[in-house]
This record gives sequence, C-alpha cells and structure tokens, in this order.
Amino acid sequence: MCGRYSLSRPVDDLADYFQAHLAPGLAGAYEPSYNIAPTRSVVGLATTAHRQRVLGLYRWGFGGRQFNTRCEGAPDTTHRMAVVADGFFEWHEGQPLFFQRRDGAPLALAGLWAAGSERMCTMLTTAAGPDVEGIHDRMPVILELEALAEWLDPAHLDRSRVKRILRAAPGGVLVRHPVDPRVGDVRNDGPELLERFEPPEPPLRLFG
Repeated sequence: MCGRYSLSRPVDDLADYFQAHLAPGLAGAYEPSYNIAPTRSVVGLATTAHRQRVLGLYRWGFGGRQFNTRCEGAPDTTHRMAVVADGFFEWHEGQPLFFQRRDGAPLALAGLWAAGSERMCTMLTTAAGPDVEGIHDRMPVILELEALAEWLDPAHLDRSRVKRILRAAPGGVLVRHPVDPRVGDVRNDGPELLERFEPPEPPLRLFG
C-alpha cells in the first residue's frame, strides 16, 4: 500500500541518475512536494517507441480511483512505467513513518500508465518484505536499476520474468523513522514533514 510519498530532488538530477530525457514542459511544471497524495500530478519514468527513457508527468490514479494495483493481478493492457520518489509514508498505530533507501538514492516504484485525456498511472504493490513487515502487509515494488531496465523495456514480455521482478525488496534496502502526524493532512507540505519526530511520552499514571 502506498498512499503518500515525497519527491523534492531537482528533475535534472533525476534525469542524470536514471539516464533519461525530460519530457517537454516538465521542468516548468514540476513542483517539489513532501506530501504527494493520490490524484496529484506525479513524475514518472517510461520509454518511448525508440527505447529512450523519458521523465514526464502523470496523474496518479486510474479513473481518479485506482491508485495502487496488486502486482499479482496487474493487467497486460497498460504500459509499464516507474514512479520516481525520495521516499514514501506508512502509518503504524496512528504514527506516520517515512521510508527511504538506505543508500540515499531515489526510488523507482513500479507502475503502469494508461492514456486518456491525460496520462494516468497506478503504483504496483506486493506482499511486504522485511523492511515493512509489521507495519503494513503490502508495499510498493522497488526496482533496482537492472530490474528497472528490464521493466521499462517493452521487449521483455515474459510473464515469468516479470513476476520475478515484481517482488518485495530484500531486507536492508530501506530505513524508516517516525515523522510529524501533520503529514496526514494533504494541505501540509514542506521539508519539516520528513524530519524525525519523537512522539510525546504518555502521561505518567499515579495509583493511590
């Protein structure tokens, strides 16, 4: 499950890291956000018919509703892409947690896109791996660079190979820390939402 995430890196840096071109107009339309919610415009990575990687904007959600799709039942009628992120949020017993790569690199989250009045996308989720177990039973599919190349290549159509790509990240890829509960309100946005937050200690109970 992924309902909120963050992306604040410059798009030129993302293009360099993922060896991609910028879609026309992306640089002017891109706005960093630390609290990206469904239905927002998001930055995604896909390939053209000439196998060039392109970073462009997508609307998060098929039909404004389907924000996440289980990879076990992902359709073959849509196009492959990856949503680019700095990290994502999950909640545990009311406390939001921010997950990011241990090595500090940007995340490539497997997704699908479909054409409409504008390009729409959905994130693919899989059963939670060691870094997310106990927090949520699902997590986004995190693509390492080699798997990303295969996922974006339209020539790789073998379902068994795709199934091996769409799996949980191994333990140790992600780290997490608690963040301010204000991230639960989509109107809040700013780098302070990613800072470590120490929940207040519960009041001491005195028994007479």
